[in-house]
Amino acid sequence: MASPVMAEAIPERSIAIERPQQLDGHPVGAQLPIVTLRIGGTSLRFLFDTGASEIVLSERTATQLGLSGATTQTGTDSGGVAVAGRYVTGVDIATAEGAPLRHVDRVLAMPLGPLEALGLAGVIAPQALAATGCVRVDFRGGVATVADAGAVACRPLAKGARVAAPGWRGDGRPHVPVGVGEGADTPFFLVDSGAWRSAIPATAAPRLPRLRTAQSRGVGGKTVTMDIVGPVTLKVGDAPQPLPEAAVVEGRTTGVLGFDLLSGMTLVLHADGAFSIGE
Repeated sequence: MASPVMAEAIPERSIAIERPQQLDGHPVGAQLPIVTLRIGGTSLRFLFDTGASEIVLSERTATQLGLSGATTQTGTDSGGVAVAGRYVTGVDIATAEGAPLRHVDRVLAMPLGPLEALGLAGVIAPQALAATGCVRVDFRGGVATVADAGAVACRPLAKGARVAAPGWRGDGRPHVPVGVGEGADTPFFLVDSGAWRSAIPATAAPRLPRLRTAQSRGVGGKTVTMDIVGPVTLKVGDAPQPLPEAAVVEGRTTGVLGFDLLSGMTLVLHADGAFSIGE
């Protein structure tokens, strides 16, 4: 999906990242990063999803806000299911307290049934807020900071992996090379805070014990069955990250760093596509 065009940077702003136990009465076990933002004065809750390429509203939310537009766009969800949407008129995004964040010239609206069921208005890609500076996402500390390029918040992390531009500008999503177990392979992994469980490419799975199968459903509504293997250690930069289990991504050469790992990490995503990830 194409990245929206943003206006020039504004003063540093902070956004609280919640990890609720329930959403709209549904148990989610603190497994999803949630932010509250304002659009046109309306307070809305979003999934804070680095695995998205841009800001996406549910069709219900777009209608609620009175947004119009007919330019169609087709994307795919995490299960590879095609999801049709449309670009609607631009919006002004502010923090929960009303402090201006960004004007977005156009926003993608599409059916987001599973997220709507949780009372969420859509998806916010943190990197879409990095118009000219950066966004620093501290999942462990529960805060994201949008800042100009020269701010302290935009300094690279001292410990972890650094990815030079275009680290995420290619498709609007951050990827980082990750070592799997003791193997020499370092396939690229999507940094996806919208996915709870990390996943490894099938090529790295044969040497790992198979634990069970599990199911996952994307916003397109399709249920995907996957193998769960483990334990596994993922090496991000110089830091080994042990996980009790990971899913296997069949038919893909890339893996996924999910929120099971990212929940204790920090990302600094820059407007030019460079980013760093670490503890």
